Amino acid sequence: MAAIDGRGMEAWAQELFSARARRPTWEAGQRVTYGVVREGERLNVAVRLTSYPLGARLAAIWGILLVTIALLLVAALVFFRRPSLPASRALALTAVSIAGTIPFSLGLEASDLTNAVSFRNYYFGNFIAYPLIFSAMLHFWLVFPQPLGLVVGRRWIVPTLYALP
Repeated sequence: MAAIDGRGMEAWAQELFSARARRPTWEAGQRVTYGVVREGERLNVAVRLTSYPLGARLAAIWGILLVTIALLLVAALVFFRRPSLPASRALALTAVSIAGTIPFSLGLEASDLTNAVSFRNYYFGNFIAYPLIFSAMLHFWLVFPQPLGLVVGRRWIVPTLYALP
């Protein structure tokens, strides 16, 4: 993939985090030209846009969704019953972080580079939620069922877990 609608992928990528960038308002059924490189030759291909197959994508990751929803429910129950326990907070943060990776599981398409919202969701899942999962899981391990001796009296350890990734 070299270009979408005559604009290079680099140009689209540079505007992803710009609030002033103009975003295309394409709709399903509309044709957009994709510039591709095949065997060293650049070709322009007219692509008819279709609706995003959300149902099919969710069906493909149903197991991930089921485990994520179950974890969110358990974490919410534990948190609302015992919000003062460090383990309940760590479990809730782990569950929310795992849920934040769902956009990553749905994948990224070339057209997502033209839509800042889609890309930001993907970016959050990949570069924020995943590191947060590991920190929160380690946090949970250190404080469940009771805080380990390593963290008792050393309040700096848990914040350091979140600062390191």
